[in-house]
Amino acid sequence: MDPLLAEALSARLRDYGLDVGSDPDLSRIEPYATVPFALKYRGQEERFQVTYAPQMTLSSLEQPIHTKRGEGKQLIVGPRITDRSAEILRSNGANYIDGGGNAYISFGDVLIDVRGRKPLTRLERNALVHSRGGVNLMSPKRAQVIFAILSWEHLLDGPVRALAVVSQVSVGQAQQTLDLLTEHGFLERNRTIHQFSRDRLLEQWVQAYPSGLGATQLRMQLVGETSLPLESDSPLVLSGESAIGDALRPETLTIYSAQLPNDLIRARRWRRAEGQPNIFLKMKFWEDPNQQGSGGDAAPPLLVYADLLAAQDGRQREAAGEFRRQRDQLRAG
Repeated sequence: MDPLLAEALSARLRDYGLDVGSDPDLSRIEPYATVPFALKYRGQEERFQVTYAPQMTLSSLEQPIHTKRGEGKQLIVGPRITDRSAEILRSNGANYIDGGGNAYISFGDVLIDVRGRKPLTRLERNALVHSRGGVNLMSPKRAQVIFAILSWEHLLDGPVRALAVVSQVSVGQAQQTLDLLTEHGFLERNRTIHQFSRDRLLEQWVQAYPSGLGATQLRMQLVGETSLPLESDSPLVLSGESAIGDALRPETLTIYSAQLPNDLIRARRWRRAEGQPNIFLKMKFWEDPNQQGSGGDAAPPLLVYADLLAAQDGRQREAAGEFRRQRDQLRAG
């Protein structure tokens, strides 16, 4: 199952007051496979047989419902259920919940019957799947720490102060983020991260970036000529398609810097966008341990990839896929 869908389903169950515990990890369930799963509510507990259905339709669910009928209560989970399928599942005594929160769950004194929910928008999904227990794991400051960990994993072996410096956050914020990552199962107690957990964390960071950290760092949107190289007294870092000019002909320019490159803005005669901007100036939110950023260097691969996807442009998204295949783990080195 898509880890983002798994997080959304768990979050919806928590919204309805249900304790989902820690077993199993829903993201590990294969399509139409069934695993045992416990739900708790105020001292009551019920064991379910959970089936993941990518297509929550009658035709796809008929066999799982029939073969598991004698094995206890069933709970069908998936991205989206139609009104017709929901009605028939209820009449067959099957419980269900989808990513939008449509649900029918009955056990003991518990009855949850929610209908008519629309699929989550991208922004709603980001906000939902990245928060647990009222704590947003991908808040801007925590996202800065996670970005540093994913880009320079060796920082986990050093003092928290070094991680804080690279992340440009306080030592307390860095430590809190490490504690939350451990609590949520991304880090081991010895501050190591396994590949599966790293992949999940990376995907969640990329999904959250446009509406979270990325939105807070945007300082100016301009229109003007975007040719390279760029000359400025302010150290500049290029991202998005600006950083992979050899892969496609860039039509936009994305720059991260610690301060606005006013000299460059004046020299190029860039002007504030009244229509469609093609130049994006953003606040640099990391301190590169390799001391890059003195002359138009490319941003760390994870950020280049995230900015390509965030552009919502087919040409850049295609380039993002190729970039990911070439750089795979998106580490900065």
